[in-house]
Amino acid sequence: MLETRTSPSGIETTTRTTSINGVVQTYDAGKSITLTRPNGSTVTYVINDRSQIPADLVVGKRVVIRTVPLTGSNDLAVERVTYTTTKTKSKTEHGKTKTETETKTEHQH
Repeated sequence: MLETRTSPSGIETTTRTTSINGVVQTYDAGKSITLTRPNGSTVTYVINDRSQIPADLVVGKRVVIRTVPLTGSNDLAVERVTYTTTKTKSKTEHGKTKTETETKTEHQH
């Protein structure tokens, strides 16, 4: 996704953001996160002071990472990490099974 912003002084900047999904392979708080993508490859991204990371992020969690280019580098930095949790409850009454599913997207504000 491309986003173009114009500052009050009239300077335009364009930022390309990318979303990547995968499973957290390693997580070094404040430094980096490595994902295993659906095709089996791994990719590592830089975490900086602007990255928004859920407080309860752990290895093994399936996440979506939104990245932005690091200024003056070919590396990508994490802009935001989000994940979805699903709770399913099943109960049987009068021979019928009733299933309730609750889905919630988690992220740090």
